Amino acid sequence: NVNNGSLWGVTTIMTNKIDYYVGANLAMTQFWRTGYMRNGRFPSTSKGDSKKENFTEYGVKGGATWKINGRNFVVVNATYQTQAPFFRDSYISPRTSNRLVNGLTDQKILGGDINYNIRTPYIKARFSAYFTKFKDMNELKSFYYDTYNTFVNYSITGIDKEHKGIEIGAEIKATSTLKIKLAAALGSYKYVSRPNVTITKDNSDSIFAYNKALYIKNFFVPNTPQTAAMIGLNYAAPKNIYLEASVSYFGDTYIDYNPERRTAELVDPANPNLDIITKQKSVSSAFLVDASIGKSWKIKKYYINLNFQVANVLDKTDFKTGGFEQLRFSGLSSDISKFPPRYYYAYGRTYYLNIGFRF
Repeated sequence: NVNNGSLWGVTTIMTNKIDYYVGANLAMTQFWRTGYMRNGRFPSTSKGDSKKENFTEYGVKGGATWKINGRNFVVVNATYQTQAPFFRDSYISPRTSNRLVNGLTDQKILGGDINYNIRTPYIKARFSAYFTKFKDMNELKSFYYDTYNTFVNYSITGIDKEHKGIEIGAEIKATSTLKIKLAAALGSYKYVSRPNVTITKDNSDSIFAYNKALYIKNFFVPNTPQTAAMIGLNYAAPKNIYLEASVSYFGDTYIDYNPERRTAELVDPANPNLDIITKQKSVSSAFLVDASIGKSWKIKKYYINLNFQVANVLDKTDFKTGGFEQLRFSGLSSDISKFPPRYYYAYGRTYYLNIGFRF
């Protein structure tokens, strides 16, 4: 059960040279668990309503646009806000009991960006730099723990992350019929804290570890490319025919990590398999090609649009978009590769046909 309510407001001040805005919000989140069956392992904390958890959230934001002239603008934004933890990460085992994660608190988000925009008859472009910090996040993982030979709940608290980077996007009018589109993003999305984990047995009150340190500081946030780029061509042919083609690049993508492989028992300089066990794995970079052709008709006051698109023209099916290390891990045994990582793959060549009608 989740109840949420919010109140927010924003005001804008506009002048000849600079526009300003300031906003704020205040919110309340309340949640609780309702059990419809008494579990024999948790007879007093499984059935009925749990205690209601209440969180007060707030946030402020502000920004300004400097209008250098009619074609050049500088935009600055900043924000600070708090958010209640997610329900799914707040209860240790919501299927069986009302047990709440220890040290549950709201997360804090601090961020800002600066942008330069240019608009001319021949080029439209934006250059951006951004920074966002997430503090006091928590996460819950459940899996079979080989060391204890049982299913466990792995509650991680004190997770801090930083996202920062630069982005560039541009559309260049090369001729009256040809446009060139460019985009690039270079980022650094990392964990910047050493969080703690509490490990509990799923079907009892047994606690195997309390506030155990996880050595994931400077690990990369998984399953998103840290580097990406695109170049595309848009050609407007006679008789309302449009042709588009683009080449995209994705690089520096890391897979989701198994936290148990980054604990003190395994992060031991004397461990001969230290690098294999603890190093975060990445996937190979890749290029993808997309293309499309379209045509439009005007019949009296009606418009008809037809578009045919081919994604992944080269049928590149070995492109790994991300993945994860399996949570089961036998690192203390002789076979450290017993449960290898699993990967996600891009779709092969894919076709789309869209027909639109408007009036």
